[in-house]
Amino acid sequence: PARRYMYLRESVLSCHHDQNSPAKWEVNVSDCPVLTGSSKLELKLELPHRKITLYALDEQNFQAWKTALKSASSRIVQDFYDIGDLIGRGAYAEVRECRDRKTKEKFAIKIMRKNFSPSEMERLLREVNIMKSVQHPSIITTYDVFDTKENIYIILERMDGGELFDIIAQCTFFSEERSRVLMRDIVSGVAYLHAHSIVHRDLKPENVLCKSKEWPYGVKIADFGLANYIQEWEDSKRPKTVVGTVGYIAPEVVRKERFGPAVDMWSCGVILFIMLSGKMPFYGETDEECLQKISEGEFHFQEDEWEHIGPEAKSLVRSLLQV
Repeated sequence: PARRYMYLRESVLSCHHDQNSPAKWEVNVSDCPVLTGSSKLELKLELPHRKITLYALDEQNFQAWKTALKSASSRIVQDFYDIGDLIGRGAYAEVRECRDRKTKEKFAIKIMRKNFSPSEMERLLREVNIMKSVQHPSIITTYDVFDTKENIYIILERMDGGELFDIIAQCTFFSEERSRVLMRDIVSGVAYLHAHSIVHRDLKPENVLCKSKEWPYGVKIADFGLANYIQEWEDSKRPKTVVGTVGYIAPEVVRKERFGPAVDMWSCGVILFIMLSGKMPFYGETDEECLQKISEGEFHFQEDEWEHIGPEAKSLVRSLLQV
């Protein structure tokens, strides 16, 4: 058989052509029997829909892989973490406090049930894969993943400052200096995502979390539930629904046109507008009215809210909110 490179991270086994190539395939080995084959240095994995046979390089390598695979197949989140109080709940998951049983370090744990339709499961697994793959100071860190038959458990960096939205609501608006620092960190994380072919698609103050409620807050991008890999849709594959949150989505999304990284920069423009003024740039009596204004790029700098803001900041907002 051809020689391949195998990696085991948490409970996910992946196969690669060489050490630096992307994964040719990935499988989750949770609850998977690990058997010794009939040939020397042979290991067999009995997955629900396929069987995988591996051959080790030598006896030491064989024993190391056998031990690692058996450990990965029987990983239980409660063996490693104590799960505590509820932090928040969404449509697809809930987030709770948790603590490492050995080090006593505090984390957050996102618990996602696997009782969704095939399309929803595809989205959920894409979210998990993106979260595992990104690592940047301005993006919330994913430390561990436990995948079972019923749930996916994601161990996340704990963000005690809560949502940026709540801090803005408390402060009403930020100074230009503070807005500059916060946007620098947010855009740094966005640039990292785009460099790795990922579009967030749902940037908003609720999805920017803070390490502390005190300045400088330590903002980090979170919630990759709508994130996707950059792609150019053919006409037949254009999304038929508006993806994102009304008020923050870009005009090309409203018009269901092809879109890419620029939609995240539009959302950054909306966030900057809110930080500087305390108001939304696009609003209406109904969602349809709001979407119409977004599609036309119709917004204004109200004098009483923007008289203290310099021309450079206004110019940046205009540049980000260009149709």
